[in-house]
Amino acid sequence: MPRAGSGFLAFLFNPLNSPAWLLERFQGADVVGFDPDADRVRVAARVAGRRASIKSGSAPDIPAVSQPADLVIMIDIVHYLNDDALRLTFKNLHDRLKSGRQLIIRASIPPTRQTPWVWWLENFKLKVNQTPSYYRSVETLRAMLVETDFIVDQTKPSGANGELVWLIVTKVNASEKS
Repeated sequence: MPRAGSGFLAFLFNPLNSPAWLLERFQGADVVGFDPDADRVRVAARVAGRRASIKSGSAPDIPAVSQPADLVIMIDIVHYLNDDALRLTFKNLHDRLKSGRQLIIRASIPPTRQTPWVWWLENFKLKVNQTPSYYRSVETLRAMLVETDFIVDQTKPSGANGELVWLIVTKVNASEKS
């Protein structure tokens, strides 16, 4: 994790979630956000001002950055990518992250409770907008990350319903794997 006032920090995709928090937490770090939606990019860029660079972009086509990142954050993105696109995204992120640094992911996973109303509503919106979704188990996500030379350090539920999970992974180079 970069120290306040140093390092390069890339915030990847869905920048409406937290560029202001990142800028406050890591003062002096460079923050770069990517999102495929022009309206979200415009709003996030306005919130961040000159303190961050918010760009249009979508996985797996991750725009180049000036230097490898100390930290990459993906929030609520993986269920929009099919398996091939997600694997390529993980590979591209691996290429843009410093060795030994972390990728933090929050992922939506299929619910196990009886009446997941919010989850059903979200999927209804996706269907109406003809947006495909690809929900995966934690085990599947873990396997895909390991395939692309990440070590899964932690998985933790986000919230009480178990429909969101945090995965904290570290980049290793193939030569470093034991």
